[in-house]
Amino acid sequence: MKNLIMALIATSIPTVAGADPGNGSQTLTLGGHVPLVCRADYTPAISFRPDGVIDLGSVREFCNSGTGYQVVVEYTPTPAPGALILNGDEIALDQSGSIVVAQVEGPAIMTRNIAYRPGSQPISAIRVRLQAAAV
Repeated sequence: MKNLIMALIATSIPTVAGADPGNGSQTLTLGGHVPLVCRADYTPAISFRPDGVIDLGSVREFCNSGTGYQVVVEYTPTPAPGALILNGDEIALDQSGSIVVAQVEGPAIMTRNIAYRPGSQPISAIRVRLQAAAV
C-alpha cells in the first residue's frame, strides 16, 4: 500500500520543462504582473492668507510607474486665472485650463502642499491627476 501511494504522488507531480530529474536539481521560474496605479488624493485644509493667497490643503501622490509620471492640474479656463503654489514654488496658470506642474522620474509616493493666488478672473474648479509617462 505504501508503494502504491508513493507511486501516485510521484506520477501526479509534473516535471518542470527542461529539467533533468537525474541530476538532482530543477529550476522553476515564476512570473507575475503588477497593475499600473497612479492616483492623487486631496486632503482639504482651506485657509486665507492676508496677502490674498488661499491655502487649499495637500495632494498625496502615489504612482508605481517605472518610467515616472507627470502631475497635471486641470482648472476652469479663464483669461487671467492666477497662479498655483506647490510646496512654495509659484506656477503661473495660463488660459488653457491645463498645465503640467511636475515631472517625476520613476515610481514615487509624495505629498505636495497646494495653494492658489487668484488672478483678476479666478478659477472656480481644480483637479489634480497623475499621468504615467509613456514607455
